[in-house]
Amino acid sequence: ILRGEWGTSLSDTRPVTDKLWEAMKWSVTILILNVLFALIIALPIGVYNGIYPNSTFDKVSNTVLFAFFAVPKFWLATLMIIFFTTSEYGMWTNIFPATGKWYTAGSEGFISMLTHSWTNLILPLLILVSPDVAYLGRLIRSTVQEESNKEYIKTALSKGMSKKSIALAHILPNSLIPTITLLVGTLPGALASALVIEVIFNIPGIGRLMYDRIGNADWAMIYPIVLIVSILTVALFLDGDILIALLNTKINLG
Repeated sequence: ILRGEWGTSLSDTRPVTDKLWEAMKWSVTILILNVLFALIIALPIGVYNGIYPNSTFDKVSNTVLFAFFAVPKFWLATLMIIFFTTSEYGMWTNIFPATGKWYTAGSEGFISMLTHSWTNLILPLLILVSPDVAYLGRLIRSTVQEESNKEYIKTALSKGMSKKSIALAHILPNSLIPTITLLVGTLPGALASALVIEVIFNIPGIGRLMYDRIGNADWAMIYPIVLIVSILTVALFLDGDILIALLNTKINLG
């Protein structure tokens, strides 16, 4: 295992490590983009709603976020494929590329293939990001609102500081640690969701690879995939704990 000598696939006799490396590029790319876009969208929404609770934007965004959080990803993905990848319901509904059309020329590098296939990732990423934005946005809102009610914030307001400057100088940095804790907690779930979405959209990642190999009883391929996903899950939680410990000097690393 440590040397990467995991045998050959029973289906095509190719080395397991070669097939895993090709698939991992897609899965890791989707995971990184999912978390990155979810954080970029959820952070400003959560901070604004936490500073201005019960505002019109807060009420509307909360309703939308609750709706996205309540919808299962696989069901939403199925609906989006049916209605928005074909012109059967009107030319304006044919917005996204059809699933399964992936440019995978063996002679080109991964970045080149990603450049050719980036439009195919738009719809899967929308499906993955929307519930994560809802989850993170709501929790960031609660964290910021709790921080806003503390005494030092009231003192800063009494000294004439604006809410915007207080948010940037105090609330946002102090809310960073709970936010990272929440974000780390979503990473294993994001990985699992990405595996399901890969199957639905036929993305050539480890989720699709495992699904196909299970149907062919290719256990030489399945066992390493399960092992890698398990290691990634543990590593993500461990990295999150280390990052929190580095940000919060009150935590005793010993």
